[in-house]
Amino acid sequence: MSIISNNCYGTSHSKAKKLAYTTPFFSLFLYGEDYVTLLESFDELIAMDPVISEDNVSKYFKAPKKYPVLLLGGKVEIHCLHDKGKTPQESIAKWVRRRDRMDMDKELMVVKFCDRDKFNLKLAERFLALHNFPNKILFVSQKWAEELGGLPGVIVTDDIKRCSTGTALEKAYPISSIFEQ
Repeated sequence: MSIISNNCYGTSHSKAKKLAYTTPFFSLFLYGEDYVTLLESFDELIAMDPVISEDNVSKYFKAPKKYPVLLLGGKVEIHCLHDKGKTPQESIAKWVRRRDRMDMDKELMVVKFCDRDKFNLKLAERFLALHNFPNKILFVSQKWAEELGGLPGVIVTDDIKRCSTGTALEKAYPISSIFEQ
């Protein structure tokens, strides 16, 4: 199983099962627009090696980041938040090593999205329309309950304004409780 996530959701699952990371989507986050764009062109973009963003600046914030910011296909930013103190080259090598371990069978992928990092309803609609990922889940806070609650593949959390971080969200909603192994 490979876990595709817009943040660190899935890390605890892999650690508990003592699995090698079979996905590059740990120790980082992607802004909502970039994450959905990546999923919409997944096969093309995941095959690319990331490159270093110019001056380590994000299109979302103009000041240089204190962690590596990578680019896939010149448009999808990967924010290597947990790689503070590492070089962008180290982050690229880690991404490539983990990506190369992925099982590319979409039937075996768990694809998770949540309402953090510039999330909006349009992104939720695009995510839920991705039919090539059968095991996808969207976590939203109470803020989005009226618009998205009750839709297939949507879990409304107890969070008020936005979902918890990936690892905290995973503790409350473990992969094993959502998807049978």
